[in-house]
Amino acid sequence: MSGLDIGVLVEYLYDERDELAVSGLDNDLFLGARFAFNDVNSTEILGGVIYDLDYKSGLFSVETSRRIGDSWKVEVKARIFDNLREEEFLYFFRDDSFVQFGLSKFF
Repeated sequence: MSGLDIGVLVEYLYDERDELAVSGLDNDLFLGARFAFNDVNSTEILGGVIYDLDYKSGLFSVETSRRIGDSWKVEVKARIFDNLREEEFLYFFRDDSFVQFGLSKFF
């Protein structure tokens, strides 16, 4: 292991069209971080949240991966939608939260 790399992400999302904005990201804050452990197994974690400053709702995201030996890789991804209101563009995704596990074999 040669040290930990940390990347911090911060972004303010604004659209002056207010209710006419088609993205749903008209007054939101994104905060995230990426951790790369620089180990032999390429362990990485990426996480973040988009927080709606008007409706107090959020989209949480986490992705992580790690090699196992020379030919396997395990991955976990999660997306969680929280407190979405009917007035929001993202309301259509209110039931689409998920956790996904993956195991890959390389030849």
